[in-house]
Amino acid sequence: MRVAAYGVALGLVGVLAGCAGPGGPGGPGGPGGRGGPGGPGGAPQGKDKCQALAQGPGHTPNGPLSNADFNRDGTVTQAELTRFMCDGEYRRVTILAYFDRFDADKNGTLSDREFAKVDPPWSFNGVDANADCVVTRAEVAAYADQPGRSYRKMGLAKFFEDVDTDHDGSATPAEIEAAHQSGLLAR
Repeated sequence: MRVAAYGVALGLVGVLAGCAGPGGPGGPGGPGGRGGPGGPGGAPQGKDKCQALAQGPGHTPNGPLSNADFNRDGTVTQAELTRFMCDGEYRRVTILAYFDRFDADKNGTLSDREFAKVDPPWSFNGVDANADCVVTRAEVAAYADQPGRSYRKMGLAKFFEDVDTDHDGSATPAEIEAAHQSGLLAR
């Protein structure tokens, strides 16, 4: 069983290596790339930082697994998760690692200049706990620590590995329900 888990993990790593290629799924103009709906990064036009932060994260019944289930059959395959992760860099790293990429001066706060580079702009929706229109590393960490948001802290590849308990390369409805029951995934 451990060998199968390594196979799933290596499969994700191998396929994700293809995400960075020019014109690939996350390339300019592709899904999650620059030029998506509404302009660069897919952000709605005219939306300011405070509005974006106050909006909060979108809610789907099974978190990122709902969005990764491209054929809507209730089961998320390794191939579907890989495609989903290729649609944006923010899906391939933990939320804290993503924050750190933009915190250029490493002061634990995203300045307006740093925040302007976040792509997509909604990456940190819902993390501004005190509604001061500033994103801090502490707020991001607290957001990731909320029950059922472990995928934000551990990354989607590790999260998928934990949900796919039989390590067959797919997260079935029963495995997703078990993730809800265990608190790994919020409702």
